[in-house]
Amino acid sequence: MAYALVGTIGAVSTGSLSASVTPAWGTNENRNANNLLVAFVFQSSGTVLTATPSGWTKAVSAGTTLFPAIFYKVAAGSDSAPTFAGVTGATINAQLAEFSGNTASPQDQTGSGNGATSPLTVTLAAADATVGELLLGASYLSYTSSNTGNCTFTSNNATFTAAGSNNGSSSTTHWAFGYATGTTSNSGADTVVSTASVTTNISTLQGVGASFKVSPSPVGMTLSVNQAIKRASFF
Repeated sequence: MAYALVGTIGAVSTGSLSASVTPAWGTNENRNANNLLVAFVFQSSGTVLTATPSGWTKAVSAGTTLFPAIFYKVAAGSDSAPTFAGVTGATINAQLAEFSGNTASPQDQTGSGNGATSPLTVTLAAADATVGELLLGASYLSYTSSNTGNCTFTSNNATFTAAGSNNGSSSTTHWAFGYATGTTSNSGADTVVSTASVTTNISTLQGVGASFKVSPSPVGMTLSVNQAIKRASFF
């Protein structure tokens, strides 16, 4: 069963300098048991990434002083929002999402990359096992001077939906999050391609991607049971 966004993705929460941040769940994100909970994070400075909240897992991150990252958790039911601890000199931006279609041990493949030109292609470690997996992306884009550039995502196997970002703001630092709820092919490793709208004066472009396994199809499970019954009738 392919992944599907539950409710409305939460708004981005931006902490004060050096302070922790607790992002809010979106409308009708009820954190139903066994759904996949996702936290997109961008940390604007620091020498280490904010600590992983209790009960959550870091899927992937990139960078040494500025960090795009993705965290996840399998919902127990009505889960509280995570708190991302403050890092001295850093501002933390975080956004929460909930997806149905999850399976046990959901993380599949991850990838990260950095460069100084656009587009930046991050290739996940290996081909996904099943069509319909969830694909997530986060990016950080730095310019040598302020502009209103933005960063968007594409993929070889999926169509991305934009999530939180500071796209369109006049800044030297731009960040963006995105998700794709169904891949179209599993013949090769997924890519997460970050593309800047302004391709000059780029200092750094970093990106991360993560894919998550789908749950078995209820129809397929039913057929398997029926087949077992038929086979048993021969004995």
